[in-house]
Amino acid sequence: MRNQKTMAIVRLWSTRIGRSLAVAAIMMAASLKTDTTKWPDALGPAVATVNFLQNYAFLVLPSVIILSGICREIERWAGDTTIWSALKAILDDYQDEVFKKEAGDPPDYHRVTLFQYRPRPPICFWFRWSGTLVPVERSGHMTRKSKSRFRVSTDADWVEGVAGLAFRTKQIIVVDKLPAVNNGMATDEQIEEYALRTSVSTEWVRERQPAARSYWAVAVEANGEIWGVVVIDSRAEEINEKKTKLFDTYYGRMLSKLLKGA
Repeated sequence: MRNQKTMAIVRLWSTRIGRSLAVAAIMMAASLKTDTTKWPDALGPAVATVNFLQNYAFLVLPSVIILSGICREIERWAGDTTIWSALKAILDDYQDEVFKKEAGDPPDYHRVTLFQYRPRPPICFWFRWSGTLVPVERSGHMTRKSKSRFRVSTDADWVEGVAGLAFRTKQIIVVDKLPAVNNGMATDEQIEEYALRTSVSTEWVRERQPAARSYWAVAVEANGEIWGVVVIDSRAEEINEKKTKLFDTYYGRMLSKLLKGA
């Protein structure tokens, strides 16, 4: 999950450094046309600096421009902290709305997670998968660390997890009444059923022993493309479908608008 405080610091400093480098690049470019022979002797250190820049501009100036571009990319990667705070608030509100009747349960019993689609690196062109769904935000304040990442393919009927199924089909995926596999007493048949119905491997189930007994997932679009997937996982055997319909009419639209600037 994203650490909002860390991302805010990264964005702040990348912005400051990037702007400073941009100003420095402009000053360097201007100094190339300066005739330092006409400068007074009192400006000796400044003359030495400008002469150095003029002699090595072919190395210094491109380096500064490249570093400035890297800072802009880091700033873009860190995202707008205001937008991400709003996304977190939407997920929290949606969790509360869907699971009002389970008010006595700990919040982490029913979670809403936002997964972002990240394409595979171009260097990995031979891989079967075309990208990965990575968890970037989640409702509540517990279980903020997650190792659940699901590979997907846009070229074949091959995906992982209910998140991957929602990504591929662009339809709402509902899986409920799953067997309990987190009590250490699950049989091989129960593990196989859980894996088959949630589109993961039996090894994945055995390793993680998920507590969720039901899932609900839907793809989220931004700027006309699938940005990622929202997944509800709950320890309840069923998720109230009437409540989840609020996503289409309200929460999903808000997320899509915010994700355009994320």
